[in-house]
Amino acid sequence: MSKIKELTPTGSVFRCAWEQVRHKGEGRFISCNAQTSRYMSKIDSQADDASTSRSRRKYWRANLKILFLLLVIWFGVSYGLSILAVDALDQFKFAGFPFGFWMAQQGSIVVFLLIILVYTVWMNRLDKAYGVEEKGPKAGQEAS
Repeated sequence: MSKIKELTPTGSVFRCAWEQVRHKGEGRFISCNAQTSRYMSKIDSQADDASTSRSRRKYWRANLKILFLLLVIWFGVSYGLSILAVDALDQFKFAGFPFGFWMAQQGSIVVFLLIILVYTVWMNRLDKAYGVEEKGPKAGQEAS
């Protein structure tokens, strides 16, 4: 049989119990602090799991938004400007060539490289914002 005393610090219920050890017939006191710390560590780990899960979902959602936006730009430039709008763009000259021709041959490649640069910078900022940035040595530094 156990006697249970309930405490309510900060609105939470913690139990301190006097338990009977049945096979020896001895009584022992389970400290309020030990039980409280076990209970609190369980609550903290559940809260950490929930907040980590929520943070991961927010990070992944932001990552997908970046990917979607950059893929739309890539599609628009490589398909839209280079194939569909080539006749309209040929009215303009760039480096001595019709602009539609230049976009189909060189412009879409340049835009693709710029998208890679933008993605790298944007993801590094997103990683820092969510605390998942890489901790390795920076370029030009030796690892210690």
